[in-house]
Amino acid sequence: MTVLRKAAVAAASFLMLTLSACTATQGGNVSDNPVDNTDSSATNDAPEKPTNPTFGQTYTWDDGTWITVSAPEPFVASFASEVPEGFTAVRLTVKVENHTGEAWNPSRMSRSYLSGGKAGDPMCLSDGIECLVSVDVPNGRSVEVVYGVAVADPNDVTMTIKLTWLGGHEVIFTS
Repeated sequence: MTVLRKAAVAAASFLMLTLSACTATQGGNVSDNPVDNTDSSATNDAPEKPTNPTFGQTYTWDDGTWITVSAPEPFVASFASEVPEGFTAVRLTVKVENHTGEAWNPSRMSRSYLSGGKAGDPMCLSDGIECLVSVDVPNGRSVEVVYGVAVADPNDVTMTIKLTWLGGHEVIFTS
């Protein structure tokens, strides 16, 4: 390879690396608690939001939406075929309180579950278990919804809730 060809290959390689560095997505973390570079002796009277609340705790957003999820409780499914082999049926009660100033409908609340390293399997056919709730909740009122899910480990459950009608609120409750 001639010196000129080597220089051209080196220049092209450098250009490719430079361009790929400009377009690469940088990793990072999203946090509700930005780094505080102020004096560490200063106090902050506002309570910190839990990163991942545990079941039974209430998570509150600044717009006035409050959400609480009960601890998972085992139950006997009405249809045994709903519970995959090696899984346990549990129920979780989700209470959403509306203090936003406007009515909203919880039908746009999505949920996902993780347990023992496996995705939870939502259940809708059992008595007392709800799949879709479509009711307008006025400001100052609340709604409780009971969801059922088959989980791999009832002592290791996370529930992710996304409230899509309120700008994408998301919270993960853990055991």
